[in-house]
Amino acid sequence: MPTLGTPFKTALLLSCALLLLHGCAQLPPQVFDADTWLYDATHPSAQTHSTISDPAIIQHAPLIVAQRTDQAFNRIGQPVVEGRGGELTISIGDDAAMFVERRDFQTTRGQYSNLIYRIHFSEVPLPFHLTAGKNSGLLFIVTVNGSGEPLLLTTVHTCGCYLAFFPTDYLPRAQWPDGWPQHRQQVFGKIVPSHLQYQRSDGRIAIVLSADTHRVVDAKVVVDALPFERRAMALLPMQRLRQLLYGSGTVSMFEERGWRRHYVKGSIKPWELLLMSWWTFDLWVGSDKDYGTSDADSGLFYTALAPWHQRASDMRDFPRFLTFWGWGL
Repeated sequence: MPTLGTPFKTALLLSCALLLLHGCAQLPPQVFDADTWLYDATHPSAQTHSTISDPAIIQHAPLIVAQRTDQAFNRIGQPVVEGRGGELTISIGDDAAMFVERRDFQTTRGQYSNLIYRIHFSEVPLPFHLTAGKNSGLLFIVTVNGSGEPLLLTTVHTCGCYLAFFPTDYLPRAQWPDGWPQHRQQVFGKIVPSHLQYQRSDGRIAIVLSADTHRVVDAKVVVDALPFERRAMALLPMQRLRQLLYGSGTVSMFEERGWRRHYVKGSIKPWELLLMSWWTFDLWVGSDKDYGTSDADSGLFYTALAPWHQRASDMRDFPRFLTFWGWGL
């Protein structure tokens, strides 16, 4: 795992016992089965359902390789509202969608844009996975400079866990964290590339997810077709998650009041609550949440588990977040 200074080491020490429980210290070679799907937002049939016109968002939308899609919980979907017993519940339906938005930010080095992509699965299944729970999701953030060049891919689950960085060859190495590995990095037990290489400007990022836990297990830039069954994935505005159609009105995917305000409805993670909430000082640790811009529109989106680092590692303030983890953008 790359050396990122005191914040990273603290989080690592606090998490090591849980990583052993999770049982992923070493990985076998990647083997794909016949039920591996390639989700592609540029698939012709996806265009009829997409409502996004931003060319940069379309260009950099990552390809997602999902494994063991014979199991419904390994298929990307989109949230739907259901009425059960007089209560409204959120579940993840069959139609694949990637929810997107652009956020601009500035540092002392220049102006940048984050192209933010969000996907959801129906669940991480019980009982053998630490992150087991309903309506789980992931964020993929492509940071581009003023010239539109992709500098950095940031991947994280929508609970703020399993954060990973993939700098590209467009980002000068002087702006990488000290001691960043040359070829491979370890991200909480998963061995993945340490950077992405764009041999051609028309290359697209492909992200491989594991079955069941939906962890990122590989990322690369590709220019040729991948040998998997291709599936359409619509690009929809992020705001749609807060305005899901139901009857004659709309319902948010996120709780709008109470202790679980800003959390994905139905996203409680029982194992993480039991094993981690007491030392992270967070009753809802591991629960998927909204990714807003401030305390006014969402809760803390921290990426370091230690309570004294949670505010500094909050992804909503992206320049501070990058500084915390050692990046020099």
